Parts: sequence; C-alpha cells; structure tokens
Amino acid sequence: MQDMEILKALAQATQTRPLQLTDKSQVVDQRVGFVAENGTLVALSLRYGELTTVPEAIRHDVTLRQLDLTGNRLTTLPEWLGELPHLEKLYLDANQLRELPESMSHLPHLAELHLDSNLLTSLPDSFGKLTSLKALHVMQNG
Repeated sequence: MQDMEILKALAQATQTRPLQLTDKSQVVDQRVGFVAENGTLVALSLRYGELTTVPEAIRHDVTLRQLDLTGNRLTTLPEWLGELPHLEKLYLDANQLRELPESMSHLPHLAELHLDSNLLTSLPDSFGKLTSLKALHVMQNG
C-alpha cells in the first residue's frame, strides 16, 4: 500500500478530510497530523480520536519513524506493530492498555516509548531486547 492510500484510509477511519502527502508537516485538526520527507510518511499523529483499534493501514507503512496514538481508547495493540522496522518513537499515553505484545521487542530502532496513564502492571520480559531504548515512560499505570 502506498503512503497516499494509507493517508486516505486513515482520513476515513478518523472522519477527516483526505490528506495530501507533501514534504512538510501538516496538522489536519487537533487529532490528526503527519510529517512527510521525500514524499514518504515518517511521522503520524492520531491523538484523542477515540480509536479502539490501531488502523490496519499503518501496518504497511514501513518507513514510519514516529507514531503517536495518545489519548485513544486502545485496550490492546496488534502483533504487527513489531513489524515497523524504522519506528523510533511510540506514544501510547492515556489509553486503556493492560498488556503489550511481545512483538514490540522486534523494534530495533525504538528509542522512546511513552506508556503513561494506562492500566499496565508489567512489561514483557522480551523488552530487554530493545537495545536502542533510551526513554521509557510508564508513570500512572496499574
């Protein structure tokens, strides 16, 4: 799936107007924004959109380096999240997550993980494999 198709699918999922992929940052509204470089999506923000699942369209965007899903209603994360090989920053604050998929340990470049204000009581043992992780935010969980 190409980046434009991903953006169109996300626009439908979040009920916003279609997005145009250009080399710049664009904020569509308070909930949806993205950054493109060289015509490729590198950062995506879907904040406070009342999402209950991570949009499947994101799965195919292997160039994504930053993903912000703060303030939704996510209770679980898909296993395919660990298939985003360039992901460096992941924001999952203020959701309803009780556990994280083991596949997240397959994110070799993940440097920043934000999990504040969820329902987590532990992290997967496999998180020890996240050798690039420099910042882990897990306040107000449980």
